[in-house]
Amino acid sequence: FTAFTLDGRRALTVEPGTVIAPTAASWLQGSGTSSKPSGTSASLAFAGTGLNVTQLPQGVSFDLRSSGFGPDQAEGAINVASGSRFDLQAGTSLSLSAATSLFFDGQARAAGGRVSMTAGAASTNVAAPSYLWLGANSRLDVAGTVLRTPSTDGLLRGSVLDGGSVSLSTS
Repeated sequence: FTAFTLDGRRALTVEPGTVIAPTAASWLQGSGTSSKPSGTSASLAFAGTGLNVTQLPQGVSFDLRSSGFGPDQAEGAINVASGSRFDLQAGTSLSLSAATSLFFDGQARAAGGRVSMTAGAASTNVAAPSYLWLGANSRLDVAGTVLRTPSTDGLLRGSVLDGGSVSLSTS
């Protein structure tokens, strides 16, 4: 999978010390993969999961939501505690979207990627607080980076990613 979406409807909390670092794995061909009969279990037909020596890791985008139970409800909050961390592959995205409030005091890194935070998008309840709060320990890092492509000829190859983008919004 290259994209994950989790919705904590009423509320979603990322506890201190949590590290979220999604990766995508590919099946690797073994020496006998092509001679296996059709219908062979993938775990028997392939050598395992991982990356070929000349392959960069495939990025995985991550979307956390707390959509609430409706526009007249005071639910739909996200709390990302201090000491928690999102480590995403270069060029991918992290999206946090809360129906009412979003408090972020952790760290997010997506080199050359996108970090988006939205709060209050679905709330029409004036009694429910609608805010996006970045705590004192929060860190959003989308700095550019060098992507070195593995090669078998001994030369350094790759590309340079520009810095990414950060979007913060509330309504």
